[in-house]
Amino acid sequence: MSVCTPSTLQRMRDASELNEIPCRGEYCTVSSDGTIRGWDIASHAQLFELAAPGEVIQCCAYHPDRHELACGFDQGRVRIFDIAETALLQEHKQHRQGVLQVLYLPSGKLLFSLGELQSLPCLGGHQS
Repeated sequence: MSVCTPSTLQRMRDASELNEIPCRGEYCTVSSDGTIRGWDIASHAQLFELAAPGEVIQCCAYHPDRHELACGFDQGRVRIFDIAETALLQEHKQHRQGVLQVLYLPSGKLLFSLGELQSLPCLGGHQS
């Protein structure tokens, strides 16, 4: 089994984030309208959509082994979603302001989140 390390590609004009996981052949975008969309790398066909109405998602990161996505929000929350079930697995409120970046270690055991106040909490891995 190969381990994929997600890489942030660019920040778009509307503060959207683009994140990919090449070994799964997909990438996701998060938008200021509160949507998270997954896309096939080869065909660019939409694979999934999650929504957080009324909230601004600022960043995202794929889990390296599980089909999960961590997202950072402008109000300081980090949420982890199960992509296949389109369900919320966890929610963490460790930042007082927006979350600028989320990043899993390649092992997937830890998730880091960077807040606007330069705080860097480490969230332990969880078992699905």
